[in-house]
Amino acid sequence: MTNATRVLAAVGLAVALWIAAAPASASAPASPPDCRLHTPRPDDAKLTPPGPEVPAEVARYAGVWTGAWLTEQGEDALCSSLIVERVHGNGFAEVIYSYGAYEPWNLLTPGYFRAAARVTDGVLRFRSGNGDRFAFTHVADGLTATYNGDGDARFGAAEGLHAVGCTGGPKGPGTPAGTVRTEMTFEELMTPPQDGGRLVHNSHFMPSADARPARHAFTGALLIGGGTFKRTAHGCPGMERQSNPVSISFFTEGDHLVPVARDIVHPPGTGGRNELIFSPGRVWSEPGDRGMSRAAFPFVITTQISNETHNGLATFLFDDARVSGLRFQIVQETAGWNRYDAWGTLPLSYTPGPVANDARLRAAFRKELDDRWPIRPFSDLAERLGTEVADAFAGYWGREHVSTTGLAIDGTVYLAPCPTRWGPFPFCDQMRHGVFSVTKSAAAALSLMRLAKKYGDQVLDLKIKDYVDVAAAHDGWDDVTFADALNMATGIGDKAPDPKPDIAPRENSETFFRWMRARPAQDKLTIAFTWGDYPWGPGRFARYDTTHTFILAAAMDAFVKRQEGADANLWDMIVEEVLRPIGVHHAPLMHTVEPDGTRGIPVMGYGLYPTVEDAAKIAALIWNGGRHDDRQLLSSAAVRQALYRTDRRGLPTGGENRYGAESYHMSFWYAPYRAEAGCRTELPAMFGFGGNIVVIFPNGVVGFRFADAWNYEIKTIAAAAEAVRPFCAPEGTLSAETPTGVPLTAADLRRETPGATFYGRDWHLYMADDGRVFGAGTDDRVRLGTWRITDQGRFCARYIAHRDGSERCSTVTRDGDEYTIYPDQTWDEITMRRVAGNPEGY
Repeated sequence: MTNATRVLAAVGLAVALWIAAAPASASAPASPPDCRLHTPRPDDAKLTPPGPEVPAEVARYAGVWTGAWLTEQGEDALCSSLIVERVHGNGFAEVIYSYGAYEPWNLLTPGYFRAAARVTDGVLRFRSGNGDRFAFTHVADGLTATYNGDGDARFGAAEGLHAVGCTGGPKGPGTPAGTVRTEMTFEELMTPPQDGGRLVHNSHFMPSADARPARHAFTGALLIGGGTFKRTAHGCPGMERQSNPVSISFFTEGDHLVPVARDIVHPPGTGGRNELIFSPGRVWSEPGDRGMSRAAFPFVITTQISNETHNGLATFLFDDARVSGLRFQIVQETAGWNRYDAWGTLPLSYTPGPVANDARLRAAFRKELDDRWPIRPFSDLAERLGTEVADAFAGYWGREHVSTTGLAIDGTVYLAPCPTRWGPFPFCDQMRHGVFSVTKSAAAALSLMRLAKKYGDQVLDLKIKDYVDVAAAHDGWDDVTFADALNMATGIGDKAPDPKPDIAPRENSETFFRWMRARPAQDKLTIAFTWGDYPWGPGRFARYDTTHTFILAAAMDAFVKRQEGADANLWDMIVEEVLRPIGVHHAPLMHTVEPDGTRGIPVMGYGLYPTVEDAAKIAALIWNGGRHDDRQLLSSAAVRQALYRTDRRGLPTGGENRYGAESYHMSFWYAPYRAEAGCRTELPAMFGFGGNIVVIFPNGVVGFRFADAWNYEIKTIAAAAEAVRPFCAPEGTLSAETPTGVPLTAADLRRETPGATFYGRDWHLYMADDGRVFGAGTDDRVRLGTWRITDQGRFCARYIAHRDGSERCSTVTRDGDEYTIYPDQTWDEITMRRVAGNPEGY
């Protein structure tokens, strides 16, 4: 298992794919509704008519189908469409599955995905990206369908591609701002259109070409009124949503607009589903604003349930006594299962006046500015890294789902632009990222290291049961220590009972989702203690479980309260004693929500919302042994363990790359690596669900990528970090990329690839003479794509619905009958056995 296949970090949100609780089969048939204009159609969708070689039972699926999933009462519910773009003579098919919005199932925005399908026994079957199974059966009047073996849907044939797809929905990226303001003018902001406006290029939220300094200072409270705002996805309208009123105070410091509340804001009445984080913005004036000033600021919408972020922009006009309406839009996220654009205009009211603790807040903000690291464009590194390394840095699939990426080098952040569907995000340095299980390293591990420094390293060996009331129905927690919980080595669980290395997250379960939805600490603890007991005890085998990190957080918080008093809070201590000293002045972190309104417990299994600079500073502190300037903030012994600077190593994960076995320790994932100079090392990485990555390299460089493309590969980041300066002194002439076996030339590959089937551990792939690939896995997934050989001797393949449809090129070696594939941009080492011909009958 490689980094890419772990689906790490933690929340395993299979909630993602909507029919999380599929509707039961209906007893009465229903006619397909007119869903043709309610499901998205990708712009590049195309239909290829079946050729004469395609059997009739396969060919009949070709084309476009629309219909709906049914409720238990047999009523139409979720509109869906199936586009079968192409069918092959061997039963394989290229399909697009799309769905509309349906509020009763909490599916608020439309979406779609591509899949490789296959017709077997007369049924068209495919899987979604997270493994959900779809099966379509041809009947006299169309298609019927099931989801994970259950549910009922009815589809009818559409006339063609032109007959499906949403109409009238906005699509990005819009027109960038010119020299004269054309969007969000004075008139539009002072007298908002009844429809709330429209999505625009993000540059319209920034000063126009003729902007001048603000005419007014802003200080006081803004009441952002409730109202309706629109949502859309893929050009399809989603469900309109209602926002709740929220009051937030701001002040200006120079040309900065500074929110007083920098933590997570909980608007009343939202049930934890529309929480907000405000960040500093800008103020200025423009000639067309009739003497008023203009402001803009970035914000985040998140939830109390998951660590997702939806990054937005807001703007308004103001003077000393009045304000316009608030125009906003949200066009970027780290939430691969919940992508949408939203926009609207909300009423504002302004209460001018000094904010509480004005002098202290201003001084704190000036200190925050002074402590900021320089941020330079990543393009400044292009010459230093080389074109090939720089171009590959973001990763070769899912680039449009990358929030941002970059390197931190000696106190300077080199930051790639923050792309969105409507132009670059103009406050890239202030964008907050929902990093999911990066939180385990950047918050939970950091906290335990601080406690070990402040109270002694024996804190790592404290027992959980001495600080938390264990409600488990077994005694498995009796000997579990704080360090065991941090190491994912509690010995508690149900899902992987074989005593062997196997840390793969298995959090796609109703128990875990109940734990996520629970808000009070006691409810979360009660659910977290329902897991069973493995027979081997703590410290033996790693088993990934986010709920165990939360139990550790509860234990650490209880420990701090015993030491410091009942009003102490673990995360407040870490912010004050660790983060602010290193220049991280605000660190929003999800807490439990208590019924009595008291301060909750930091969740710490996920829930941190750092900026790129925050993440880089935390990683740099750890690289520096927990020391900042002349102060030792973290236990040096604990940090040495975390960085493998002692003889102790973590537990094996069951995964490996071409350099050896991977491991896990102190909430860090470790990838073995052999540097260009020949030295061997292990790279500590923080990983978070969706593809959030922070890596600490041996040369002190920190690499990061925040994304929701489910890409956990770090090779391209490591290549850039190593190009900055070597990881170690040269050791002879040993190459880091020395493959085993004989590298095949282009002529070898062109001779041995066509018409052969290659068998690996989990997959077999037939390379058809015409450049097509047909294959299947042990879990009944199928693979369909194309292959080619380059003149430089690279084997390149592109698969439908795999790694975002990106082409992946590899070096191939042969050792007898074994062929080993070394992908260019990963550290995978894939061994396959070649069999001439097509024994699978493809």
